[in-house]
Amino acid sequence: MGLSITALADDYAVAPQVTPADLPGLAAQGFRTLINHRPDGEGGAAQPRHEELAKAASKAGMQSFYIPVVPHAMQPADVVRLERALANAPRPVLAFCATGQRATAAWQAWQARQQTGDD
Repeated sequence: MGLSITALADDYAVAPQVTPADLPGLAAQGFRTLINHRPDGEGGAAQPRHEELAKAASKAGMQSFYIPVVPHAMQPADVVRLERALANAPRPVLAFCATGQRATAAWQAWQARQQTGDD
């Protein structure tokens, strides 16, 4: 069974945990940027560290950003970091966390910030 990807916009999608082995296929699907919202070590030894994911993303021709969000504790600074990453990130973007919920919440918070113009 493949990775479950949910499109939130034409150029932005979210997914549960991504592995280095997933990245060539994601690049082949057209994704150009990977955003990791899952803190390193959260899932124990089985969870790939961001450094591994970043290397695999680069090898697949993708940019990557590490913007960890603690479950149920997203901070305004997390949204600002996402905004800065997205300012020049090639699209389409795939963001992920353990289940995709934090990645979705981060995107929603970023969208709200775009609409209100909050600094």
